[in-house]
Amino acid sequence: MKKNRCASCGGTLVAQKICYDKKVGKRMFSFEDVPALVCSACDEVWMDGKTVEKMEKILHKGLKPTRWARVPIWSLSRAA
Repeated sequence: MKKNRCASCGGTLVAQKICYDKKVGKRMFSFEDVPALVCSACDEVWMDGKTVEKMEKILHKGLKPTRWARVPIWSLSRAA
């Protein structure tokens, strides 16, 4: 991948802090303030290895979350 270019579409990568959701088994985990490069053309997200390792370490150590959120979920196959 060229620096500041998206490997998927060639668009420009912009440094941002994002929210990132990760599903592990049947559980969902959310991370805030995640440093990432986001493509301005296709919205593809790129994170460096250290960022991914830090999130994995947080999950494996079972660290206390910063805060909790309750999220409603709808199943479209069951919706009227």
